[in-house]
Amino acid sequence: MGNCLQVDCYHLEHFKHSFHFAGHFITVYGYDQNYAYIYDTGNRYKVSLENLEKARFEKGPMAAKALSYTIGTIGKNKITSDQIVEISK
Repeated sequence: MGNCLQVDCYHLEHFKHSFHFAGHFITVYGYDQNYAYIYDTGNRYKVSLENLEKARFEKGPMAAKALSYTIGTIGKNKITSDQIVEISK
């Protein structure tokens, strides 16, 4: 399964210019002890779990208080991380 999250761009490491915009959506297709693996703006990135938490719970205009959507399947079929990315395009 994957999750689409509404986040504030300010805390995402792959943005070269930090700016607050809490109406941004990313797709998380995996994670480990330190990083979440995300699909954003047409590319795959990793973001520290600490920064992802900050991005999800940022306050201000358009903040969604950790809004998320789950991408999954019905029945026994498994969905792969590549399929999650493809769905997110």
